[in-house]
Amino acid sequence: MGVELMACSANEGAASEDRRITRSKQALREAFIELTEENGLDGFSASDLCARAGLNRGTLYNIFGDKDGLLRALEGDIMADLEALQAKMQAIGLKDVTIPVSLQRSCS
Repeated sequence: MGVELMACSANEGAASEDRRITRSKQALREAFIELTEENGLDGFSASDLCARAGLNRGTLYNIFGDKDGLLRALEGDIMADLEALQAKMQAIGLKDVTIPVSLQRSCS
């Protein structure tokens, strides 16, 4: 479910981005989510993550810096998706829809 939620914002810059980078980002995101669900955040290494994604560690470091950078990117993707959903709901007349303060861009 988490991967689908991020599909829109994760691919927003894809038009101007090299396809290989886009595929690598998506593979790392999916591997991160799978490993986190299986082992928790601290239950896997960058090497485990890259092995699951089928990429080398240099790719992770070049794109996200490290595992924490990937986590921050995922958090940003989720917040962007929530904000887009909030805007759509408000546009159809659900004016009282707000994102709780505890979830608002504090993780960025």
